[in-house]
Amino acid sequence: MSALTLNPLTYDGLSFTNIGVTETDIGIVAPFTLYPGQFQGVGTPTGAGLSWGAVNAGAYYAGSSEVLNFNYTVSSTSSSTLIDSIGQIYVTDSFSGPGIALTAVENVYDTAGDLIGTETFIGGVANPAVVMLTQAEQTVSVTITLTMAIDATGTSASGVSISTIQQTFGTIAAPPRTASIGDIAFADQNATGLESGFDAGPGVAGVTVELLNSTGTSVLATTTTDSNGLYNFSGLAAGVYEVEFIAPTGYGYSPEGVGSNAAINSSANVVTGITAPITLTAGEADHNVEVGLVPVGTASIGNTVWLDANRDGLYDNGEQGVAGVTVDLLSGTGSIIATTTTDSSGTYQFTNLDAGTYEVTFQAPAGDNFTTQNVSPGTTGDLNSVANSAGLTAPITLTTGEVDNNVNAGLETPPAALGDYVWLDANRNGLQDTGETGVAGVTVELLNAAGTSILATTTTNASGAYAFTNLNAGTYELEFVAPTGD
Repeated sequence: MSALTLNPLTYDGLSFTNIGVTETDIGIVAPFTLYPGQFQGVGTPTGAGLSWGAVNAGAYYAGSSEVLNFNYTVSSTSSSTLIDSIGQIYVTDSFSGPGIALTAVENVYDTAGDLIGTETFIGGVANPAVVMLTQAEQTVSVTITLTMAIDATGTSASGVSISTIQQTFGTIAAPPRTASIGDIAFADQNATGLESGFDAGPGVAGVTVELLNSTGTSVLATTTTDSNGLYNFSGLAAGVYEVEFIAPTGYGYSPEGVGSNAAINSSANVVTGITAPITLTAGEADHNVEVGLVPVGTASIGNTVWLDANRDGLYDNGEQGVAGVTVDLLSGTGSIIATTTTDSSGTYQFTNLDAGTYEVTFQAPAGDNFTTQNVSPGTTGDLNSVANSAGLTAPITLTTGEVDNNVNAGLETPPAALGDYVWLDANRNGLQDTGETGVAGVTVELLNAAGTSILATTTTNASGAYAFTNLNAGTYELEFVAPTGD
């Protein structure tokens, strides 16, 4: 076996590389040669190709054969042109005597090694017609196996040789590269606008998605998300598009464009479900056009406004709810979206809420203040007052269907005081007359309403004055302990 490697050649838009020939002989044959300058590009009505001119090879005696394997790669030099067909011609120099056969088989493969076209030439038979490849390609690999043989019926006078091989390739304009748009419709459980973390649910199947023109005024195509919530518009020309997602019943849209990662944030407007204009270049695949869908109308916030009689910040047994208190529900940005008032038991409720973030503000009745906020968070739960001194709660994030009935507010009245003066009634008329002086050191006891329990004790000061301060609203008795002799 002998082998020959040739330099690359470019002709009429086609580039020929990796060119080689191998030879296998049986019996007495003429060795393969290729005369200098006889390898060249050619043009025919069926396309551009290679001409193997002045090839000297042949078999001349019974039982002899020569096989030549031509191998090379052919590529279009322009990305806008593809190879789509084979057109070939073989010319014999000598063909005489019995038992002679001349055949050539050309196979064409794509870059993955799959056969996409084949053609066979038989000496003495008309050249085959053009063969179309099963698919047009930018680059193909070609093998030509040329066999010259004389069987046992041949004589010394028999002979077959080849002097010229031509093989050509037809080309077509490459179709324009097409673009695509797609991604997912996902269930956004906490309305964060992000397809990540604990708050992102699975894809939502069956969501209608429309491809719109650049101004959003015309529907170009419609599809629905598959069982995984995925969709795709393919085969698109370069240009500007918009995408509209039709939210299913029971869903709204997530916040748009949260964060900087387009691969996980929602691309649709929170009100319309339509994206901003999307510019596609030729062949571009934009698969970051997704929408978050938020289940709507299933969450609630509420509970009680009570009078914190002992002003300890906790809703103790026996403390009463306050009716008629105005309560406002605010959005995450502080806008009032609903208002209610507490009922006769001091309770309130905001229902049919979407998943999202809210605040609640309470309006204290005249003369009342809000009690201490979050005295014992995490341990007493709904016994805490969650309103600050202005009546406003911290942001409250609701998941789909969540019922938060721990949003309470405690009210307290300003503390009361009780006291005055103990004096020496010198003229014993029961009146504190001018000149009568206070008595220091007199013990004074604060009793409950029934007079059965001492709540606090004090003594009069040097001027005879005393006071019990910071008292809760209620009924009390006082007991004065007269000094000895008085």
